This record gives sequence, structure tokens and C-alpha cells, in this order.
Amino acid sequence: MHLPAARRLTLPGVKPLKLMAPLYQYYWLYAAVEPTTGTAYWLELPRLDSTCFQVFLDHFSRQYANSLNLLVLDNAPAHVAKALAIPANVVLIYLYQFNKCLHFPRRRE
Repeated sequence: MHLPAARRLTLPGVKPLKLMAPLYQYYWLYAAVEPTTGTAYWLELPRLDSTCFQVFLDHFSRQYANSLNLLVLDNAPAHVAKALAIPANVVLIYLYQFNKCLHFPRRRE
């Protein structure tokens, strides 16, 4: 959220310019949920890229090392990067690129 810039006096038709720095920082929440029990595992990381996703996969596979884990993902660039090293106890399942159940038609108003 940006705070409104203060009013400034300018000539008619001239828009005042003021540089504003954002007052927030982004962070990304990487999460996995076991649907039958609701058990969740999550990590808060600074970016959405393949490096941070690799960190999540490594931590997740160590946390649940004694089970085979299925992760359902979209086709985001971080999820399909060729540089990813998928741990042996994690299987990635990708959603269809254009899933009608997830992409609702837009109504014209």
C-alpha cells in the first residue's frame, strides 16, 4: 500500500512528480498440506524462483524422510526449472496448463 503523496502547488496542467519508496517487502510462503489430516509444512522465503523452491524441496524431503510425498503444482517457471534436483522421496505432479475447473470464464458486464 502506498501512502498518498502530499498536495503540491504546480502550474495548471502540470502533474507534480514525487518519488515514493514502497513501505513493504515481499515474501513468499511455500507450503504443503496433507489433505486427510490437515498437517502442514511451510517455509517463508524471500523470492519465488527455482533456488528458493529447491530450498523448500530439500527442507520438506528431510522433514518427511520416511514417506513418499506427492506435491501437486502448477506450471510456474520455478516449479518446472530444469536446474531442480528432485529428492528421491518427493514426486512432483503438475496440473494441466489450461484446467477448466481452475480457469473460470469471465463474465461480460
